[in-house]
Amino acid sequence: MKEKRMDINRENAMHLWNQRYGKATRVKDFAGREMEKGAYDQRGSEFGWNLDHILPKSRGGKDTESNLICTHILTNDEKSDKYPVFTANGKQFEIIKVENHYEIREKPTVKKKPSVKNQDVAKSSTTVINEPAVDLTTKLAMAIWKKHYGKDLVVNDFSGRRIDKQAYGQPGSDYGWTITHILPKKHGGKSVESNLICAHILTDKEKADNYPAFSANGKQFEIVKVGDHHEIKEKAAVKNTATTSESNDTANKNSEECGINFFDTTAGIKCYESYKKVFCGSVSIEIERPENAAIVDFIKELFGEDSVSVESGTSYYYNNQITVRVSNIRLATKTAIQELLDNCILLNSYLKHYFLRKKVIKQYIIFCEAHTQSDELKCIKMQNKHKGYYVRDKLLINEFIRIYTDAEKNRNENQSIDTDSLGYKVYEYDYWWTKVKENLEKK
Repeated sequence: MKEKRMDINRENAMHLWNQRYGKATRVKDFAGREMEKGAYDQRGSEFGWNLDHILPKSRGGKDTESNLICTHILTNDEKSDKYPVFTANGKQFEIIKVENHYEIREKPTVKKKPSVKNQDVAKSSTTVINEPAVDLTTKLAMAIWKKHYGKDLVVNDFSGRRIDKQAYGQPGSDYGWTITHILPKKHGGKSVESNLICAHILTDKEKADNYPAFSANGKQFEIVKVGDHHEIKEKAAVKNTATTSESNDTANKNSEECGINFFDTTAGIKCYESYKKVFCGSVSIEIERPENAAIVDFIKELFGEDSVSVESGTSYYYNNQITVRVSNIRLATKTAIQELLDNCILLNSYLKHYFLRKKVIKQYIIFCEAHTQSDELKCIKMQNKHKGYYVRDKLLINEFIRIYTDAEKNRNENQSIDTDSLGYKVYEYDYWWTKVKENLEKK
């Protein structure tokens, strides 16, 4: 079957990113350079990337999905039109044909044969490992996050430091995290899933290669062997039984359960200060006359069930309406704000080009907004009352979403239609993913 031509533009780039990296916002290209989802076609960015042809066009390569790949801009420049061999990021690669398409593969480096003495050492130290070694990539990091934290976006690492799923590999973020080895490699630890854990970047630095005991975030930990794997366990603090009351024991227990030792005032104040810097995001979806409750489950799956609530009733404009609210979303980075908007655009694609057409719903409005912590307090005092907007079947965004996302590039195309309940401008941003639309219209 002949492959359909794919234009090289931002929308198709996002489609390929989502297809190949899922919800990961920072990954490494095939040459090992880091790319950030929000830095598409940004040559001035350290993480800028674009689409490149695996088989160069000058060699007969086509603008098709199977021949396009996400690469760092520097990698793209180094690869250029070279074929079949090229160098990128100090590594050697070759372009080879595999059945009806082409792939890029790293050329194996020629290793020196070990001396007889070294071979004997190697044989004597060989052990059988059933669990396969894995590369420490963003995709793996996201898989380990999901395994330990499910759909949570902001959690505490084992030392009590806050980490944000979107801030993987970001040392400049207050919530930056990485993957660390439970048993350090220096002490025989392997790069296998059972020996890897998510940790704040500061926690990782404090842990380093220390074994079996180490300190992190003002607490004492030890690495212990449990069965066929190792675990990190907090060392029990020595309590003065003569002065520690039962109420203090309970308070300590509650403090430990929430992940932050609030008896450590430095940690407590740092927790408060870190939250002051975070934006609060929310999405309000008003739907008139839904055919069934399955659409609510669909929205819960898209945004994460823990943050979704549902209200029913009528509004000034709609009768027999439900309002689905996605609230209390902590947005620690610009990338997280962009991902929230991207999810709203995806929802808009489904509502407009499938659910309306199939008459599952009569009409809808999506309102995506972000606020500072001060504004969030005002929203709480107003009991989350949302102003009504006399538009139908549209995606709306507020001023903060526009400023901190790609919507800023289209500011001249999207005029303010109103203000929200706090006085910030509201804009129509009625976009959808073209590829999703085309596929939905076939259903």
